Amino acid sequence: MRGYARFVVVGLWASLFAGCGSGINIDGNYIAALLADAIDLIQSRPQELPPVLVQQGDTLVIDADVTIIVNPAEDIDVVELPNLTILGFENDTDWDMYIKYYADGVLQGIYVYQGEALLLEYPCLDLVELISEDDIDPVTGELVDSYDLLGYDYLNPDDFFCGDALILNFDPFSVSAYAEVIDLWP
Repeated sequence: MRGYARFVVVGLWASLFAGCGSGINIDGNYIAALLADAIDLIQSRPQELPPVLVQQGDTLVIDADVTIIVNPAEDIDVVELPNLTILGFENDTDWDMYIKYYADGVLQGIYVYQGEALLLEYPCLDLVELISEDDIDPVTGELVDSYDLLGYDYLNPDDFFCGDALILNFDPFSVSAYAEVIDLWP
């Protein structure tokens, strides 16, 4: 279980600045392996809001510049990786989750299925601000609870850098998101 904040940084930056970076070869399989070590199951089915959320006016909102990652080895543009942020939402709770957040000041709304992680490829982000979480029973589709997540902000370069994967882990033991940072680009 992920009850504690985990910060995983695969440190290749040091070797780059020490002059050893010329032999590093980054490809999609390398990135996929790093992400597979950090998350359990990548969400591959389409996001679909249950009627209870639609009735209260919620919608799925993902910026047009964002790519939903289903297969990291194929979906992540390795050439552009230094100019990207991979933003992940890992749902380790017993519920499906509807999460609202700001990505560089733009409102986003996503649906993450229980036991899965939604991965999104953004142009390099400066700020991720969580707003709220609605928990949905995956069997009945009913709203179980809602939480205010204001104050959970992640800032580039304090919490992550361009070329990183910022994975926000939601666990069943608290109303919070623990950040895991994976350095994907040396």
